[in-house]
Amino acid sequence: MLGPLALLACTLPSPAQESPTHLGSWVHTIHGLTTPSSVAVGPRQNIHVVETSAHRVRVFDKDGKQLEVISPVADPMCLPLGVAVAPDGRRLVSDSGNHRVLIFDTQGNRVAAFGSLGTGPGQFHTPVGIDANREEIVVADLGNRRVQVFDHKGTHLRTLALPDAERGSWPSDVVLSPDGDVTVLDAGGSRVLSVDGDGTWSFLGGFGFFPGTFATPQGLGRDGDKLLVTDFENHRVQVFPFSAIMPPSKARSSVASPNYILGIHAIRPREGRGK
Repeated sequence: MLGPLALLACTLPSPAQESPTHLGSWVHTIHGLTTPSSVAVGPRQNIHVVETSAHRVRVFDKDGKQLEVISPVADPMCLPLGVAVAPDGRRLVSDSGNHRVLIFDTQGNRVAAFGSLGTGPGQFHTPVGIDANREEIVVADLGNRRVQVFDHKGTHLRTLALPDAERGSWPSDVVLSPDGDVTVLDAGGSRVLSVDGDGTWSFLGGFGFFPGTFATPQGLGRDGDKLLVTDFENHRVQVFPFSAIMPPSKARSSVASPNYILGIHAIRPREGRGK
């Protein structure tokens, strides 16, 4: 996700218009970005873009007009890599170079910060993906190979250790699914993991190049009951229903089905006006 200099905006098809091969139609491109690494859409449909090497977050309306730049002068960010918008409109940023999470109100004022470099509960080593619902904040703690869960005051609630993967576990992004389960993108294991309230892990994918498999996936997104995965080395986005993430007992019964037939090639390289 690091490197592209423009943000491609697409529409999601309605159920009546849903296509088996496309995410939606191209809308517009936001040009002139500096190493955009993460994006989040808020309750008012404003688009928040992390510009990592510029150490800031830029906010645009749905038509691409810049509304705000979040770039504190005192105690500035250092190489931020993740952003999320809470249901109340507050913005949460993974300030990766400073190994902490920052929270900004709807006016862009910093109202909270938590975390420091380390391996203990509530500490981070390069936090990346972040998401929140009304009760909790989840953070992909990349360097410590784990996911941490906090309340909105920054109090550490629990730590989620990823099941071992052959290629090593490197959690790069997280989302909270509609039912409140934590869904994790494991870039090292080329898979998507989800854990329920009982601590049971389910998974989707594995390393490969066919639909339903991934090669160094980098980002997760959600839209209703859809899960979107940026499949970095395969140069595509794949879309799944959340129900595609299955418990191991079911997935092992058939390696090729149904895991691998549910993903679709959502955006092809250099296709249409989005290019």
